[in-house]
Amino acid sequence: MSDEELREESRRIDECFYAHESSVRATLDEQHRILVAANEECQDAMAQGDLRENAQYEQAVKDIQAAQKNIVDQEMQLSGIEICRHEIMKYTRTGAITPFSTVHLKLVGSIPDAKECRALKDEYIFKIFMAGVSDTKNGILAVESEVGQMLIGKRVGDTIKIKHRITQKAATYRIENFI
Repeated sequence: MSDEELREESRRIDECFYAHESSVRATLDEQHRILVAANEECQDAMAQGDLRENAQYEQAVKDIQAAQKNIVDQEMQLSGIEICRHEIMKYTRTGAITPFSTVHLKLVGSIPDAKECRALKDEYIFKIFMAGVSDTKNGILAVESEVGQMLIGKRVGDTIKIKHRITQKAATYRIENFI
């Protein structure tokens, strides 16, 4: 894969990253709507008096707790996305893989027991993001992940072993290129 093809793939991954950001923002908005509705339900239930056996109140409290937890989770994701947005613009390629590098990995040899390890591919293209941002199906790889940690500091020609997440059988991949 040429540098230009890898740059194009990197741009595609960036588009997935920004789509992920939009999805997180939409989820956050939805959780805020749920929180408002659950608070209204809670107020209605409290206006009815005795709360000891009030299913409406109990459900509203559960909904409030779940929405608050989800809001915190989404806000943390957005915080990580914001960090990445600012840092990605500063990225410059060095001699070794760093966060925001886009990496092309190719299988060396064969996948052990291909029947059990169907999820492993012959090649991968990942862009490494910081702050827990990850969507491996779209090539977004968190630096904190096992594979992300293995890639940091590597160079073209180095190899890493990627384990199947269930069987733990490993396949060896060579770093073909990175930008």
